[in-house]
Amino acid sequence: MTLTVAVLVFEDAAEMDIVGPIQVLAAARPGEGEALRILTVSLDGGEVSCESGLRILSDRTLDELAQPDILLIPGGSGALRAAEEPRILAWLAACGPGCRTLATVGCGAFPLVAAGLAAGHCITTHPAQVASLRVLGGAEVVEGVRFLCDDRLLSCTGAAAAVDMGLWLVEQLHGEVAVERVRHAIAPVSEALH
Repeated sequence: MTLTVAVLVFEDAAEMDIVGPIQVLAAARPGEGEALRILTVSLDGGEVSCESGLRILSDRTLDELAQPDILLIPGGSGALRAAEEPRILAWLAACGPGCRTLATVGCGAFPLVAAGLAAGHCITTHPAQVASLRVLGGAEVVEGVRFLCDDRLLSCTGAAAAVDMGLWLVEQLHGEVAVERVRHAIAPVSEALH
């Protein structure tokens, strides 16, 4: 079985919040668990400019991807605007309940909370945004942790923690042997982040 991993991309998303988890998940070899098909999805498709200028060509529009198995929402300054975009919130509210895993990096927690998908759960975010996420309401915001798993909701504080979150997800999907293989494949990146 192949699982679809959708990475929501939007203007001014943080590049490392996108690329780090994709690198980790892509390094997991199929054969020990379910294969992953990783797609980027955006509001209208086409090119999206991230915070530091990297441009990402979206694989699908929100309308073209109705139900991913795993959804990743990156942070960055654009995440706060994404949390106010009605079409993004409607898409999250529609597909989120059917996702096996919902994952956020840093401020990517804002759209998830705004869409009502973190209600009754614990979530974390970038340390500088904890108070703002608490004001938004709808979830118990936990500080002082890098990575948090609450049922099917994964959240982390930022790009470096996103690598750890990705490794945890690889372990859940493919087992510890796959995690060690991924660690070896990304060793230069992983070591630089710790």
